Amino acid sequence: MINTYTSLHNHSEYSSALLGFTDSINKIPEMLRWCYDNGLRGMALSDHEGVSGFPEMEQAIDKMTLERPFTYIFSNEIYLISEQEDELKNSETERPHYWHFLLTCLDEVGLHQMYELSSRAWLRSYMWHGLRRRPTFYSDIEEVIGGNSNHIIASSACLGGFLPKKILSNDKQGALDFISWGNQIFGAGNFFLECQPCEEDNDEQIAVNKALWKLHEYTNTPIIVTTD
Repeated sequence: MINTYTSLHNHSEYSSALLGFTDSINKIPEMLRWCYDNGLRGMALSDHEGVSGFPEMEQAIDKMTLERPFTYIFSNEIYLISEQEDELKNSETERPHYWHFLLTCLDEVGLHQMYELSSRAWLRSYMWHGLRRRPTFYSDIEEVIGGNSNHIIASSACLGGFLPKKILSNDKQGALDFISWGNQIFGAGNFFLECQPCEEDNDEQIAVNKALWKLHEYTNTPIIVTTD
């Protein structure tokens, strides 16, 4: 792994503050130091719908003595949902699912796009079942990124993502349609299928990983491994 692996899906203590419950106790300077000391090529900060940790990440990097190339990356794990799904919050019999989805900046334009998307999510946020929900709509991504792609890459996230749930429900066409949308909006090579390691008894993650690899081969969509 020395100087070959970049950790692209990581949560800090900011996620806990953003969610309102304990999600991660990782401190950004310690995360960066661990990744650097253990030979990783870089680290992304991808808190749950929040970009407030980015300044601390830059400050921490400025204080580090780097004797080899090491990249710090701005990411955001958003909650992707359609307007129609979002309306289920008013239903007495159904509920919306706030699907996890990972965005990662490639450059300064991508950073501004990420800020725009996060601002929209927070401006429409609301309390639902005791948590502040901050959904990003597909239409937001299509408006902000669709006409100016190649500045942000995206990946399918954890078991809380839309694509893994389609796999687990045996909805192959739904999975293919979602991959097609990702490739169309983010541009060829900028949408990734995201596998994650797990314990031997995690049947759902194992099934998703196997299916993602088959989808990677079938659709020629690139695949990555993250540790969330």
